[in-house]
Amino acid sequence: MEIQWSRYQLNPRRALNSLTGPTPREGCLIRVRDGLGNFGYADLHPWPELGDTRLDEQLLQLKQGLKSSQIEQAIAMALRDADCRRQKKSFLDFGEPLKNNFLISDLGQIDDNLFTQLQNEKFSTVKLKVGRNQSLDFESVNHTAAAGFRIRLDYNGCSSPVALENFFSKLSADVLAQIEYVEDPFPYSEKAWARISDIVPLALDNEFCRVPWEQLNSSAFDVLIIKPAKLNPLKAIELCQKWKLKFAVTSYLDHPVGVIHAYDWALRLYKDYGSMALDPGCLTVNHYESNSFAAAIETSGPFILKNSGFGCGFDHLFEGLSWTS
Repeated sequence: MEIQWSRYQLNPRRALNSLTGPTPREGCLIRVRDGLGNFGYADLHPWPELGDTRLDEQLLQLKQGLKSSQIEQAIAMALRDADCRRQKKSFLDFGEPLKNNFLISDLGQIDDNLFTQLQNEKFSTVKLKVGRNQSLDFESVNHTAAAGFRIRLDYNGCSSPVALENFFSKLSADVLAQIEYVEDPFPYSEKAWARISDIVPLALDNEFCRVPWEQLNSSAFDVLIIKPAKLNPLKAIELCQKWKLKFAVTSYLDHPVGVIHAYDWALRLYKDYGSMALDPGCLTVNHYESNSFAAAIETSGPFILKNSGFGCGFDHLFEGLSWTS
């Protein structure tokens, strides 16, 4: 098996979460040649702010014959891409289109015009990146609830039990009922998370590595966020089944290639485990300045539509890249 890569830079339109500003982000596309000579493609987009090993270090390890968990995931997805290309099938042939949540990373975007647009486009769920300004968070949650959307809140682990208990005590019962889940409220602690989960449903994402899975007696959260870019989805499903969790598949705010791979997993998992599934969150390419890959993805409101080509698509764009190893 031959592995090559092609670096890229993504330029955020605005701050992407409570931990980062709108600074350019680096990653690389991965090209794998399988044992039959077929090429497949995937994405490697580390978030050092969230604990990932930096890109240069991961690529150096790869040159030395070592593979990080992220690279292992990228290779697995590239091999699936190669197999679909061999069969002349597109990822989007594998299930019915799914509604994605609409992600708002900068709460300053929120106004009535935006929500009217989202209502017209048939979005049902809005995910808010919160944790930077509690007053603005409070205003935004109430505004989103008044517009009739289901709400997801993502703190990226930056809040605290006391702050959240205070925050949620100020929300009305009707607004609390519209909160589908609160993701990574603060660093994982079974006791503290269980206390907050008595108020609102909790979702586990980047705090996954802190959970002592083998010693758990019960789950202090209700939803597992599955990011195929860094977590093996089939292993994640086993945990969901064991602990009776719902799941939501999301992209990693990564390259459009990574977005389509995440959506591929969403289509397949929702087809096989629909009773456990919540709407995915893979519609994230608009959070960066457009590039040729983003421009190749067609959407309709909350739906990602079939793009041209086999596997994840983008055939002619891959051909135009320079690859190294």
